[in-house]
Amino acid sequence: MSPPDTFRKLVFVVPLQSPEVSRNWPLVSRLATGCIGSILNQSHPAFHAILVCNRRPENLLVHPRLTVIEESFPIPDGVRLKRIGDKYRKIHRGLVEARQFAPCPIMRVDADDRISSHLAGWVASHFSPYGWIVNRGYVHDIGSRWFYAENCFHLRCGTSHVIHVGPGDLPQDMDDNPDNIELLKWGHHIIKARMEATNRPLLPIPFRPVVYMVGTGDNDSGFSLKGWRSKKIMLKKLLGLRPLTARLRREFLLGPS
Repeated sequence: MSPPDTFRKLVFVVPLQSPEVSRNWPLVSRLATGCIGSILNQSHPAFHAILVCNRRPENLLVHPRLTVIEESFPIPDGVRLKRIGDKYRKIHRGLVEARQFAPCPIMRVDADDRISSHLAGWVASHFSPYGWIVNRGYVHDIGSRWFYAENCFHLRCGTSHVIHVGPGDLPQDMDDNPDNIELLKWGHHIIKARMEATNRPLLPIPFRPVVYMVGTGDNDSGFSLKGWRSKKIMLKKLLGLRPLTARLRREFLLGPS
């Protein structure tokens, strides 16, 4: 990847699970509508969202800054491949669509997470040659009145990187080898280290711009505010708890619990 010559807009690529893969499609659909709503709630107009799905979620807004790609994506064989393969095929398709906006910063967004209304405006008014990392964010158990402030956020949540790309960094079509596309090749656990290893460091975003939604029954977080098993972990999490205030509800477009 190389830094773009010009900045255009922040592009969000959102892959949505197929109903055949989901344990609870009505919940997945509702969370996806909330996720897209939080993206469309940006306070700055320099953004575009690309949702890629087999089935459009219910009650989804029609918006000029939202492209919905609804196609009959094949479901891979195997339990884990059904979830991971389905997701990355849709990310691939979203990156093909995103070529029209490049050069631009791109953020992959899990369809059950929420985005701060301030993110697009912050990206538009700041410069980083290669992009940013979300190393601090919030974790929210559905139904809870609390957030947990997570300080190693990029290791827990896939919605954690904003990467500058040019057209050459993105696939031309679905036949392009995903192993040649860094946004597909490297998972959120290692992309920061891979960028640093090639002298393309990602700068930290100095606020918490993402809410990682857990307790959905359809994510692979392995993390919940419930069932804390040790006093050490409990103390760490208690120290990180934040009330779900009216201001945060507005910022992340979260309704009453």
